[in-house]
Amino acid sequence: MIAKLKMGRLNLRFVFNHQWEDDGLMSRLNFKPKRLGLWWRRELAVGVRKAGRAAFDRDNLVPSYQVGLDLIVCRVWLSWDLGVKHFKLEEQ
Repeated sequence: MIAKLKMGRLNLRFVFNHQWEDDGLMSRLNFKPKRLGLWWRRELAVGVRKAGRAAFDRDNLVPSYQVGLDLIVCRVWLSWDLGVKHFKLEEQ
């Protein structure tokens, strides 16, 4: 289950994933190593201030944060960022 919320430039995403989801083989493989714990991640993402090749310059990168909880049979995490460029991909 994925829930997304966008308020202005703030993007929030909540993800709940359990081992009995019917997503095929990848869902089962992700739960092969049993993990237990609380984790935190900070990454840099492309910002919205610049366009074209300049969008990937060092001064256009903004932080994106995640905090999550891994239990043996499920994983839950919350992601948030402010001013990150999101690309819309379409299937053919």
